[in-house]
Amino acid sequence: MLGSMWTNADVNITPSENGPYLVSGAVCLTDVVGRNIPHGDHMTLCLCGDSKNNLFCYGMHVRVRFDGTLKN
Repeated sequence: MLGSMWTNADVNITPSENGPYLVSGAVCLTDVVGRNIPHGDHMTLCLCGDSKNNLFCYGMHVRVRFDGTLKN
């Protein structure tokens, strides 16, 4: 697990190695037109793009062997 990327008193966002962003706290999540997206107090945001539950991770990054390494 990598260190916290961004944090304040109410929100913590932590990247995981080759996996999702781990998010906790008082986060307001909206779609492109401003509608609220319901979620719990803790969520995992997909980075691999293969989630069938768009936006939220459910572990597909393991199956597709997602590599989160930044490439130049």
